[in-house]
Amino acid sequence: MDYTKFDLLCSKLAAAYKKLDFDTEYVRKKKASPDSIAELENDLDIKLPCAVREFFADFSGEYRMNVSFSNEFCGGLPSELDMVFSAFFDFSIEMLRIAETNRRGWVEKCFNNPDDPYDMEWHGKLGFMTVGNGDII
Repeated sequence: MDYTKFDLLCSKLAAAYKKLDFDTEYVRKKKASPDSIAELENDLDIKLPCAVREFFADFSGEYRMNVSFSNEFCGGLPSELDMVFSAFFDFSIEMLRIAETNRRGWVEKCFNNPDDPYDMEWHGKLGFMTVGNGDII
């Protein structure tokens, strides 16, 4: 897959955030090595979905943006968004390792009944990113 348009959009978004004087970190590191992908799969005892494997192998092993909005900006948001204070994504081999390990921990400790409809939502998934409040995507 060609990630050129996606990368261009994200870099433009990061530039716009910086222009608004928001604290912005935008990182795109080199492609992941086949060995680092295989190590992740071995550590987690899984085969990554093809799209995830291809992203790491063909585009970047670490791709993230972290933006902290100013208090002035946040204060001007509608009340429905009063808890919004940042924008963040981290799609990397290390974040996937952390997110999936955390998801498995939640399954083991809290959501271990695959027959329960709520618990079932945690089974058969792949955690690939955590967010600031600890949720797993």
